[in-house]
Amino acid sequence: MNEATKPDGGDERRLDDIQTIKEVLLRVSKKHLVEPYSYCVWGIVSILGGIAHSIIAMTVNHPAFNYFLFVWIPVFAVGGFFEAVGFVRRMAREALPLTSKTALWLMLAFAGVCLAFAVIVIIFVRFHAEAFLPVLVSLFVGISLIGYALLSCPSIFAQAYFVMLGGVVNFIFQIPAPYSVLVTSCSIGTAFIWAGWAAWIKDGK
Repeated sequence: MNEATKPDGGDERRLDDIQTIKEVLLRVSKKHLVEPYSYCVWGIVSILGGIAHSIIAMTVNHPAFNYFLFVWIPVFAVGGFFEAVGFVRRMAREALPLTSKTALWLMLAFAGVCLAFAVIVIIFVRFHAEAFLPVLVSLFVGISLIGYALLSCPSIFAQAYFVMLGGVVNFIFQIPAPYSVLVTSCSIGTAFIWAGWAAWIKDGK
């Protein structure tokens, strides 16, 4: 290499900076985009929500929409809050802006999932098809997790299929309500706690 093409000190530093950025992005792309405890919170509140729904359904005959309003909206509120906190903390830890492409896609995906889920629940309740909701929720959450796995975190594919397995069990054995709700919530909760544990192990390496 002659003197005309040989990079000076500034060029070498810029090349080193680019390489460092690539290494950071590669490392982050292999990690979960939220803190491990966020998964665990989702898992715990999902199981608690299923237990509360089942106990109330077996003791008091409430309209179906009341369960959504007084049980599952609080579940979404608590889980969503801790996921948002875990997401912001993860982005800060990895020194990535919240306006990065991956972060924006994740936020839009989460908002879309919540909106679609709410609309589906309202439609099913309106047409008195609540019996099919546990199966639908299992498949819906499982597919959403597969989307998240494709977007950012391939390590949660197993958990996504585990969630859908709960829906398959409900469908094959025609488990009656409120036990079908409990099967669905426990399969979702177990999958999320499993994902949190796996993320914690991975972060420790």
